[in-house]
Amino acid sequence: MDSQKSFLDTQETDLIIPSFFWGCVLGILGVILVYDLTDQDKEATKKALLGCIVTAGTFVMVYVAIAILGLIWVASY
Repeated sequence: MDSQKSFLDTQETDLIIPSFFWGCVLGILGVILVYDLTDQDKEATKKALLGCIVTAGTFVMVYVAIAILGLIWVASY
């Protein structure tokens, strides 16, 4: 069997949903909930924080792309 753990592993915590998705969907609230519900498990909290960062980074990239496209559209007139 493969001994590598992925960010989706839920075996080390009692959470039904993987920690990554708590942070990804709920943001900083998800990170706080994972920290509290897992009795301050650092690994699970890191995974939730990673999910939060991925979501925030995605929103920033989309916002920047829309802003650039808007500037290009305005400059074309």
